Amino acid sequence: MATTPTNMPVPSESPRDLKFNAGKIDEFVTSMTQQYIDRFGEAHYTIEGLRWVAQQAIAAFGYITLDSFEDGNALTQPNQVLRLEANGEYYRWDGVFPKKVSAGSTPDSTGGIGVGAWLSVGDATLRPLVINEMKTARFDKTDGFNFYSGFTLNNRKQVAFNSEDGFYYQFLGSLPVTISPGTTPQKNINGGEWLNVGNGTDLAYYGYVSSWGLEDVTDVINGLWLAGREVVIDINCTARQLKLVSGCSIKGLDSELTMTLVPPTSVVSGEESANLYHAPGDGDLSNVSISNLTIDGGRYANPAIQYHHCIGIWASSGEVIKNLNFTHLSMKNAGEDFIKLVCTDADSSISDVSVYSCGFKTDDDKLGLTGYSAPSSGNGIRTITSYDPYASYGDKKICNVKVINCKAKKIRTLTDFKRGTYSSISTIHYTEDMYDCHHSCDGVFNIVIDNITCNTNSNFNEGTSTNFIEIQGEDVIVTNVTGNGNDITKQGIFVTDYGLPEENGVGHNSVNVSLYNIKLLNLLSDGIKVQNGINCTINNITVQGCKGHPVLFTSRSGRVDDAGYKLEGYYNSFDGVNGSGWTNPPKCQGVNFIKGRVVNAQGQDDLYIPGNILREATDEYGAWKNKYLAKNLVANNYLEFTAGSGSNLKWFVNDRTYEEVVYAPSVPPGEPMAVTVSDQSTTALREIYYPPFKARKDDIFYARVWALKGSADNFSIAVQELDSSKNLIGSTTFYGIEMSNVLEWKEFVMKHTVVSSNASYVMIGLIPAGGYNTPANTGTTNLSNLRIGRSPFGVS
Repeated sequence: MATTPTNMPVPSESPRDLKFNAGKIDEFVTSMTQQYIDRFGEAHYTIEGLRWVAQQAIAAFGYITLDSFEDGNALTQPNQVLRLEANGEYYRWDGVFPKKVSAGSTPDSTGGIGVGAWLSVGDATLRPLVINEMKTARFDKTDGFNFYSGFTLNNRKQVAFNSEDGFYYQFLGSLPVTISPGTTPQKNINGGEWLNVGNGTDLAYYGYVSSWGLEDVTDVINGLWLAGREVVIDINCTARQLKLVSGCSIKGLDSELTMTLVPPTSVVSGEESANLYHAPGDGDLSNVSISNLTIDGGRYANPAIQYHHCIGIWASSGEVIKNLNFTHLSMKNAGEDFIKLVCTDADSSISDVSVYSCGFKTDDDKLGLTGYSAPSSGNGIRTITSYDPYASYGDKKICNVKVINCKAKKIRTLTDFKRGTYSSISTIHYTEDMYDCHHSCDGVFNIVIDNITCNTNSNFNEGTSTNFIEIQGEDVIVTNVTGNGNDITKQGIFVTDYGLPEENGVGHNSVNVSLYNIKLLNLLSDGIKVQNGINCTINNITVQGCKGHPVLFTSRSGRVDDAGYKLEGYYNSFDGVNGSGWTNPPKCQGVNFIKGRVVNAQGQDDLYIPGNILREATDEYGAWKNKYLAKNLVANNYLEFTAGSGSNLKWFVNDRTYEEVVYAPSVPPGEPMAVTVSDQSTTALREIYYPPFKARKDDIFYARVWALKGSADNFSIAVQELDSSKNLIGSTTFYGIEMSNVLEWKEFVMKHTVVSSNASYVMIGLIPAGGYNTPANTGTTNLSNLRIGRSPFGVS
């Protein structure tokens, strides 16, 4: 029979109170409830209650992590936890303190596991986050809420158990809701209103994928993203195809945790696919974040789809994609590209993309697999437009892409900015043993490549890297580059024209490309090669050891511009090159200004100027170009040029007629066209002058022109030296050519050295029917491809 205590004040020595308290002592010691009631009706904590209070204090302040069972240690506080190195788990001591742990111990050997002994608290990197951020339960797992028997949910915290898969589900629709017995929750990935929340813990609420107990977390991630939840990768896992939605986020709890991608079996766009994807037609996409994670692209032999990317985002007609962030990712073994961004239509756009502190590589055992056209993974990031017509290089669809502080090894290319990309930057990178260009731009505008280190090891025999950097575009800056080819890499930097097969041989010059602060070592071919470049500048260059030219400016045939004339390089300049060990000296074709000296290892001038240097002059100096003759002859019905400074070059007579300038009966070898220029006046000099360009005493100018006799016996090139007000100094100098025997096309060269110390400008012109000082002659002369410009060594 229970003892009834007295109401005597404390301390009471009544036998009834002593007997009553004996029962309470037993309740205090052995009861699993947290409280007991004293003889006055007041509540007090039991031992179990005190343990609960201690646990709450630990939860409030977090665990102090210690190493280790294997090394030995001593625990003196309830919130200290000790790591077992064998499995990485942390354990807290639930017994009496201090607790001494000898070296070489395990939880079982030094007290056992269970209440009053060692209790596991999980991963120490996870636990403090759980304790500090998850103070209150997010889910209410009320008994009886199961799909088998049916139930009614009244608030969002209530979750129901599904016995078919062992998971809890949260309802995302309108509340309250009554669920009939036998209902099956739909997967949220397919648009249902039920979200699988795993085991229904706080970890599941915060998107920790371990809460589902699954290796393949595809459905888990897709469901969380559609419900607007962040995904936290806290275990190694696999995933198939994950559909990106606006606001979706996935991050690793530890950057070494790996999500291995299962190569897809269905395409996303054309012949391509991706694991993390946005397909054409999926709508706008924004605010995507993927971070702090290792992603294995699942590259294996003979895949169902060769071109499968880790991350692939396609923007189709009318779609706007922006604010994409890829941070602290370690990515390896992509089937094709690691990150690919594509605009498939002219009215689509992608902008504001950040790739920060990421690594890209192909493991050695994933190289050269069958089923792939390339031996390695593709590009770290590729941006491109894919719509028809492909010739729309001027379209600017992908902008503000920033690739910063990344590394790459044994892949195709780190940054591959292609047509449609503009106003973007690639900076602070290290690349090693790449299968193609380390960095590439093709059909781009307003790009900066800065602070780049490239290296090819001498034992890299699995493929030959073509160039460190390849540039095909306009308004591109490449600066602060260091590259060591170790006699494996072909070229350091290659600037060239660009085009597509769909354009049927039409090309585009690379324009306004600036290269400076470049150091290149040990190359198989040229240090820097500029091919068909316009207004390209090279400054502060060092090339040490190359089996070609340290700097090479050249033109090539094979492509023509949109008017049908072959592409050539002109308006280019460089300020010399440092270094030695070159097989060939610098070569300059299409260079108009060289500042300073180019010196070899012996301190001698070392520069090769081919015979057709100065094919065109720079904008400052002006030039005549065949394409303007052809274009303007028909359009304007008279000879008018708009090259250079923008002023017009005309046939300066008032009585001239259209017939005075016509197509010539033939053209010189290799030239696209020629004209016949006529002068039928005997009363005044008939001349074609180009507007003046800057000059000073002792400057040297050249004029080259193809000529063929017409009806005139003489033809001259006239030079006028002008003062600062552009007034003629002295008289005009005539460089006359006797045409009587010029019955086949012949190239003539004029060289003029500025004489007057007062000269500020020089103006050069043609006199189609004049000799040295006989301007009153009349007749016609056939002319083609006039080129004027400075001496290659310019002014000191």
